[in-house]
Amino acid sequence: MAEKKQCTDLIVTDEDVLQAVLLNTENINDGTLYMQGVAYIAYPYFYIYRGTTQTVEFSRRLPGIYLTPDDHYIWIPVTEGNEDDQWKVDDKFATADAKKIIDVLINREEIDLKIPDSGKVFRPEETESDDILKRLIKRILRVKNVDIDNYKTAFADKNALFNFKQVVKGPGKLSMLLFERGCNAMRLKYTISIEEIDPKSAIGEPLKAPIVISSEDTYSV
Repeated sequence: MAEKKQCTDLIVTDEDVLQAVLLNTENINDGTLYMQGVAYIAYPYFYIYRGTTQTVEFSRRLPGIYLTPDDHYIWIPVTEGNEDDQWKVDDKFATADAKKIIDVLINREEIDLKIPDSGKVFRPEETESDDILKRLIKRILRVKNVDIDNYKTAFADKNALFNFKQVVKGPGKLSMLLFERGCNAMRLKYTISIEEIDPKSAIGEPLKAPIVISSEDTYSV
């Protein structure tokens, strides 16, 4: 994958510090792998990667960068009627100079160093009724020991984060959509391996080897 030319600055919001990268608005499918935690700048706005076009975020047409099922990126810019000052570049730049970054953090009204408060760490316990995706997410959260609220900018909005937490700790099944949303928020990839339980009693032709696919794989025929 090609790399974007990086700016010499960071974008500092009320909730996060994002790496600033110039967005190629003429061709966003230039080989760049778009990621969480990055502010892609098309002045006067910056955009974040929101996941696939199958997410609730895309159905609301929120400004940002999305991945289509055929592994192409699309860009929804800020347009008349959906302007939002929270995505404006102005007043959110911080120099990459280490001393000045410290000065910016010191002068902020609230300094969020992402250190979890033990009372706020989101670590719901596993139950016998949990499906496989919910068990997996709960084990990830237990190992990571984080306050997921500190990473709410990785979700489309407060409702997306609230829904994720409610389903994870609730009795219902965790959908693939919410599973992917949680993985994206924590910057994780996943791999699925499928193999026969018993090759001697296979349905159809038995699999000669496990079929393995990763969330980072690109589409191929």
